[in-house]
Amino acid sequence: MEKILVLIFLAVGIGLSMKGVWDLVLLKRTENWPTAFATIKTSSIKIENKTYLDKERDRVIEKDKFWPNIEYEYFVGSTHYSSSRVTSGTEYGYDKKSEAKKVVDKYKAGKEYQIRYNPNNPEYSILEIAPKEKELAMIIFGCLFSLFAIAFWFISKLFK
Repeated sequence: MEKILVLIFLAVGIGLSMKGVWDLVLLKRTENWPTAFATIKTSSIKIENKTYLDKERDRVIEKDKFWPNIEYEYFVGSTHYSSSRVTSGTEYGYDKKSEAKKVVDKYKAGKEYQIRYNPNNPEYSILEIAPKEKELAMIIFGCLFSLFAIAFWFISKLFK
């Protein structure tokens, strides 16, 4: 049983670390992407209601997630594209409406903003380069999970 627990923690740790490193690599690449001007078509907040089951308290929890919904159009050469991607990497909804509003308030409908697009796939574009905190947190938590698994394995060997 302890072997399975160690392998699970190790797999989760390695998986989190790899995802964080991959997202950082992608994030770094976007810094060198070419730019174009895009016109914001829609700038609003989308509310997604999630329902969770709290088994310990035997109750259902409803929680709202707030997503910036920013749709924009741009041209690369003579080809027209549209997108709603705000940042590179994994996008997450916000627990607080005020956090999503901060993003939406930056991009007013009808205005032009500079975007970055993938030169190999111009339909993939971003409005802003994501902060690196989430990716770094993934790497750190992944390493901690892995270290915990290794420490648990060593300790279990010492006391056998």
